Amino acid sequence: MGDCNPDISMLHDPQSGSQSSPLTEGSVTVDLGLPQFDEAISTKRYCEIALWLSYAISVSAIACSIWLLAAEGGLIIAFLPDNVAQGVGGIGLIGELLPLVFNLLIAGCTEAVSYIHAVSLRWALYREGRLEFNSNLRLFTSAKSSRANTRSVNFFSAVCLIVCYTAASQILIGRRSSILFNGIALLMLGTGLLSLSIVSTMCLRDTSNAILAWSPSPLNTALACLNHDIIVHHRGRGMLAVDARYLLAQSAKPRRRQCAMNTVYPATRYIIYFQYAVVALCAILAIIILVLIRILNTNGVPTYAFFADENGTTRLYFEGGNTDPSLYPLWLFCTFLFAVVPQALFVMALHGAELLVTVARDEATWREAAGRHGPGRGAMVAAGALKSAFKSWLWLVLLLYKPLSSWLLTSQGIKFEIQQSSSSVVFNPIPLFALTGLLLLLVAFEEWLTRRRIAGPQPAAYGHLQTLADLVDDWGPGNIGVEERRLWWGSKGFDQMGDALAGTSAKKHCVEEIDFNRRYK
Repeated sequence: MGDCNPDISMLHDPQSGSQSSPLTEGSVTVDLGLPQFDEAISTKRYCEIALWLSYAISVSAIACSIWLLAAEGGLIIAFLPDNVAQGVGGIGLIGELLPLVFNLLIAGCTEAVSYIHAVSLRWALYREGRLEFNSNLRLFTSAKSSRANTRSVNFFSAVCLIVCYTAASQILIGRRSSILFNGIALLMLGTGLLSLSIVSTMCLRDTSNAILAWSPSPLNTALACLNHDIIVHHRGRGMLAVDARYLLAQSAKPRRRQCAMNTVYPATRYIIYFQYAVVALCAILAIIILVLIRILNTNGVPTYAFFADENGTTRLYFEGGNTDPSLYPLWLFCTFLFAVVPQALFVMALHGAELLVTVARDEATWREAAGRHGPGRGAMVAAGALKSAFKSWLWLVLLLYKPLSSWLLTSQGIKFEIQQSSSSVVFNPIPLFALTGLLLLLVAFEEWLTRRRIAGPQPAAYGHLQTLADLVDDWGPGNIGVEERRLWWGSKGFDQMGDALAGTSAKKHCVEEIDFNRRYK
């Protein structure tokens, strides 16, 4: 392993103007000779494209809603060809699923603008000296140094996000032979998405909070902080995980299982508690609606179909009198208000789930450094946002879960319908029971995610930047491109005192297997 020794020419007197982070321990000053971090400009370009797409969708939605409200009373009916409407099962199922497809599109737009807001928060916290973890609870963490991340703007962003998810499920209303277009929902969606886009534009244009790097990688964020002397590397902490971050540097035996997420990230416990409360409220709402149906429709035909027929009794109707088109905007707005209150709870619950997934993804990025068996890909220091997202099955599952839960609540559980002689706000408990089951699955999954103790000797970091800076003692030479820079973690032999060392290297063969019977530092 002679070619794996660090370059000792950089151990004393770091040159002025270098982008390295000096470290003083005793009488020895160590310059790590840090390489440049990745600014991930391509990720920024993708975000800007998505932002312009969000502007286009929001302005188009507002324009269409104004036309609908002015010319059609807020609701337009598109009749389908007879051969389609009279097909097997009619258009009912397709019409019911169309809002789900639209939800997926809006979810993609809100994810993009929310990512810009999250990156802005990260570097605002960095400038205030409060950046501890790579991932943070975006809507509940404020930063005074950034106009786009103040408490009032965060609250405004949360309201707009709730409005977007509520409206997206109500734009298209499926019927047996036609599709209804909801002008009020279009107006709400356009307004909410436009507001989120403006907040993201503030993040991009805020000169007081320049974004150093757009990559979501915790390793790249730690490297950027090291380059700017926000954090420093401490010797003797090569085997200390994030739960030992308050201990002095010392040698330690490797663990066979690492600490759980909920022991090092206090916010995870409150997120789980809140989601249990949302599950209970959803179940109570479904039960109340079902009981009211049985009380108010004693002579009806009981049915428990997911898409209930008009003659069944699984639906509770709030009648709106005649179908005068001039009253459509009022009833459409009432439907929106009925749905927006429970939707607020679900959006906040999903926002908490998003934090848990990103923290787990941060840890997964770091743990790739121990992949010495088989191909042993190593941990990529700089990874683009799109690549990191689509490589994470956790993120993909959550991305699909968000529009599905919103569709169950605001498109199936609470919806607007036109009967032959009246318009109604309809409550269907069966989709709400299904949503309760989905929420239980989500909470059970999050319990597993936050309580599991990952196997392996590699110390856990969960995106804690100082811990990563201490665990990574070699970032590799500066002549390696940022996109090819990978790290491997393992045993690195012994120091002059005979103590075993654990650390990283840009060369896979420079690290060896960890001995569980030996103490490392």
